[in-house]
Amino acid sequence: MRSLAAHLLLAGTAGAARRFDAALRDPAAAQAAVLRRILAENAGSAYGRAHGFADLRDARAFQDRVPV
Repeated sequence: MRSLAAHLLLAGTAGAARRFDAALRDPAAAQAAVLRRILAENAGSAYGRAHGFADLRDARAFQDRVPV
């Protein structure tokens, strides 16, 4: 029989495990989602405003707009 702590741990990590499994099935989509999140979170920064992060929607647009 599992302890209450084990049940709580499993319940608390179920969502993360599902997201991880989804990322494994489609890594390109997972990476695109991470890029969109990073761009959205940084769109208001000086660098993000200077490079138009608010308007970027994909990796190609990021590569074209941001000097690396």
